[in-house]
Amino acid sequence: MKYLTLVYRNSEIEMSPETFEGYRALTEELAKTGALAGGRPLRPAPERSCSRRMDGKTSARKGAVGLSAHELVGFYLIDCENEADAQEVAARIPDAGHGFVEARPLLQH
Repeated sequence: MKYLTLVYRNSEIEMSPETFEGYRALTEELAKTGALAGGRPLRPAPERSCSRRMDGKTSARKGAVGLSAHELVGFYLIDCENEADAQEVAARIPDAGHGFVEARPLLQH
């Protein structure tokens, strides 16, 4: 089953060389085991935009949507046997120690 892990980091903490190395090592390991189905870091929050459609009108807004110490900084798409395995991978993502990682199963069609 595929899971999307959404990685949130405290926006006030810069990524250390150790954290960067942790991402490199985890990505390499997931690729070698066949569990890595995709993933990317995201550009900084000020570059994001939010779109809404209400009452037939579309609006778009650049930048932060709300105030939060954590921002979405990237994702992994992983292939795991079950939720426990996905949670184990999510807990090994380096920013799980500085923020949090959400693991969500993809709908199966």
